[in-house]
Formats: sequence, structure tokens, C-alpha cells
Amino acid sequence: MATNFEGVLLAGRYEVVQHIATGGMSVVYRAWDHRLRRPVAVKMLRDSDQLAVTHIARFRREARTAALLHSPFAVESYDFFEEQGHYFLVMELVEGTHLKNYIIARGRMAVPDALLIAEQVCEALAVAHEHGFLHRDIKPQNILLDPSGNAKLADFGIVHVAAARSLTTDGIVLGTADYISPEQAQGLELGPTTDIYSLGVVLFEMLAGVLPFTGTTPLAVAMQHATLPPPSLRALAPETPRSVERLIRRALAKKPEQRFLSAREMGLALRQAREAAQADLDHTRRRSSETRTRADDWRTLAARLQPGAGPAYAISSGGALRRTGSPAPDTSGNTPRAGRRRSGMRAAGEIDSHGSAVALARRQSAESRVLPLLLLFGLVVILLMCIVFFHILG
Repeated sequence: MATNFEGVLLAGRYEVVQHIATGGMSVVYRAWDHRLRRPVAVKMLRDSDQLAVTHIARFRREARTAALLHSPFAVESYDFFEEQGHYFLVMELVEGTHLKNYIIARGRMAVPDALLIAEQVCEALAVAHEHGFLHRDIKPQNILLDPSGNAKLADFGIVHVAAARSLTTDGIVLGTADYISPEQAQGLELGPTTDIYSLGVVLFEMLAGVLPFTGTTPLAVAMQHATLPPPSLRALAPETPRSVERLIRRALAKKPEQRFLSAREMGLALRQAREAAQADLDHTRRRSSETRTRADDWRTLAARLQPGAGPAYAISSGGALRRTGSPAPDTSGNTPRAGRRRSGMRAAGEIDSHGSAVALARRQSAESRVLPLLLLFGLVVILLMCIVFFHILG
């Protein structure tokens, strides 16, 4: 049965334009919706023939539920249908890349940027959790970044396709061991805090540039999530505020009840941390700018004090100030020749701009010492005159 649907009109309305990506459970195409005249993403579920009717019915219900989840930070689901023995999801087409590609290309992210992405994912999760719906597969590959920089969470409920293939334990570990929650790794009952844990792992990776747990096999990584505390984030990313490190440590608590109890609670904590981090970053930039300005001022002053460096002032032979580099006044009444003018400029410029500044400073210093002496002398004279006057009257 054909699996390349490029150029095919599906469900009488979705014309497949081109292949976009292939994942472990699906193939994604760009398509054009002729009915609503808009581009869409069509995701074909792989190995559909291995799914039981009950599992397909369950996934259909979840696809319809996902279509009710309206959030600016979640990829919207539009349609679900079966054709030619394959099952298709029609979703919002997000132009851009996913977060994993961004991390690989850019490495560690700035603290405010990482917190903003996590905050937006929390907004999407809050809507889903309030509808009693879990994602179960939070990872950077499922977080799309649109051209405006906003995050959009994708693939709600698709984990149940793997579950329908009897891959609930091994398959999920193989696919998402890097972000799996401890209770997921142990096959325990899941709740909203499962998504919160996985988002904590994603946030750790955004800030550190590496995952908190790695191993030679997916099972080894899953067991680390279940048993080991995460490494110090500040050891890997020293610029991370301690408050942010505490936030992530809480999200990565082994016991679900020790984490944030809801996505909205975590989203609020992320917003507060982001605003504080942004304020600190702005303050640091202002101080850096002020320091650069002061340094530029000092460099400008130093340049002006260098010999022959532009409009400094020197003291002429008559004691008057004149600009360095301007010719000395000709007292002979004759028009100086160019050579005489240059020699006169050199003679008058013997005191360069640096020496001029020193001479001025010395002159001002001498004046500052003479003035108090004159005042003291005047007071002594007045006192003596008063003594003589009173002596005559006596």
C-alpha cells in the first residue's frame, strides 16, 4: 500500500503538497485545505494495520478532545479521518523548527528566553489538564517555535498509539527516556505532575545545554530518572539564578506531590522568575553601558592629552592661552614665511597638550595657595590698625 501521499487529495479536501518529516510513529506532510483555503499539516500514523479497532476508537476520541483544547501555545487539531487503510490527523501548520533543533544549533539559552518558552508550554498544559487531558510526552521535539518566537506544544495524546501497539513500557522508554518521569518509568499511575516533571527536564536542557541524565541505554536513563537526584544546574550554567535552580529542582522532585501541583502554579513561578531574571539582565546591561561610556570618556580625555592630538591649549610667551597648533602671533610686523611659520609653530608648541595641562594645573595650584595668604595678610593688617586706633583713644 502506498505511503507517499504527495500530490494526493485526501478526504476530498486536503491536497498533500510535500513531505515535511518522519518520526517514530508518524509521517508529516504539508497540505492545502481546499475547503477552508489554508495550509495545514497532515500527520499519517505509521503501522496503522497493527492497531486494534478499540485502540483506533480510543485515539479518535482523544483526537476529538484535543481539538477542543484552544490555546495560543498549543498546536490545534482540526480533523481525524481514515483513508486507504491509514489514519490521519490534520493539524495547524507551524512554520519554523522545533526546540531540539534550536538547542542543538544554539547551545545554552539565555535565562529569560528559556523561562518564557517553559511558561508558554505551561499555559498549554494548564488548558489540557483542566480538561482532564495529559500530554505524557513532553520533549523539545514536541515544542515547535513559530517565526515570532512563541512556543507551541504538539502531539497531544499520540502516546496512546504506541500504547496500542503494546509498547507502553518498552516503547515509551525507547522514545522518550531522556524526559520520562519517575512514575512513568516505573509504570505507575500518571497525573498532571508527570507533564510538569518532563517540562522540568526540558527547562534544565535549555539552560544547561545538556540533559540531566545520560546513559548507554534508554532503560539506564529511565532508571536514573527514577532513582538519582539531578546534577547541579549552576555547576553547568553558573549564570543561572539560584531561584531558577530551586524552581527546576522542585519540578524534578522524584515524588509527584513534591512538585508543582498544577501547570498554572508552575507557570506563575516561571513568570515571576523570568521577570526577575530580565530585570537583573537589564540592570547588568545598563551598568555595562555606563562603564563603557565612562571608559570612552577617559579614552577621549587621554587622546586629547597626547602630544599633537587636536584642540588642546598651550601657554604663549605672553602668558595668554592659545590653541596648540595655531601659529604664535608675529610681533615683528612682517608676514612670516611658511617655513618660519612652521618653526614658529614648533617653538610655540614646545609645551604640548600634556605639558599645557600640567602648566595650567601648577598655575591654578599656585593661585590657590597665594589667595589664602593674601587674605591672612589683610586680616593681620586690619588687626594691627585696630590696636593702634584703640591705643590712641586710650
